[in-house]
Amino acid sequence: MPVVIESLANRHLEGLYAAINAVAGERIYLGRFSLAPFEESAKFFQSLIDRDEAAFVAQADDAVVGWCDIIAIDREPQRHVGFSAWGLLLAIVAKVSAPGCSLLHWTTPGQRG
Repeated sequence: MPVVIESLANRHLEGLYAAINAVAGERIYLGRFSLAPFEESAKFFQSLIDRDEAAFVAQADDAVVGWCDIIAIDREPQRHVGFSAWGLLLAIVAKVSAPGCSLLHWTTPGQRG
């Protein structure tokens, strides 16, 4: 299954929201179990686009299946530092051949061994 990486754009917002909520619902890797309502989350995603932050989505078959972003700290002297977040839908992890996917697959409970 080919996966395409694209810079975050308005056309990705609903798919990104669904993907992050799905990964958060796994209750394993993210600090939240669900996102704020879509309208609030979309404003945050839009701010990433507007500030030209390093925000990307992974797409397969025209669906958002993952994301990666680095959000800069907006204060001196740490403007060169950021927080990184990324995730892939569990359904895609086993189907994609990449080192990160293999690591993620093997660290998922029930998949080890």
